[in-house]
Amino acid sequence: MLAGRNGAGTDPNRAVGFFFSTNGSANVWGYSNPEVDKLVELGKATVDEKEREKVYKEAQQLVLDDCPNLFLVSPMEYFFVRKEVSNFEPSTFYTDYLNIVIE
Repeated sequence: MLAGRNGAGTDPNRAVGFFFSTNGSANVWGYSNPEVDKLVELGKATVDEKEREKVYKEAQQLVLDDCPNLFLVSPMEYFFVRKEVSNFEPSTFYTDYLNIVIE
């Protein structure tokens, strides 16, 4: 049994590659799926954000289908903003676009 509090960070490669690629440095359960590994490498080389999102969602689905561990809980994310802030939509994939937030 393993209990951890590792966050995935803001880049989907950390969520998938770091924890679930065969050589991922936080792959503590020894999970290995060559298709996930290929998708992780493709995701790292993909510049287009929409395509990158598709790649990592596909990799995440493979991980969920294989069920290398039992995900008991995933913490909620909380965002605190002032009422004057507009155009802010929290997203795992688009954290670099905070420049469009208007105050």
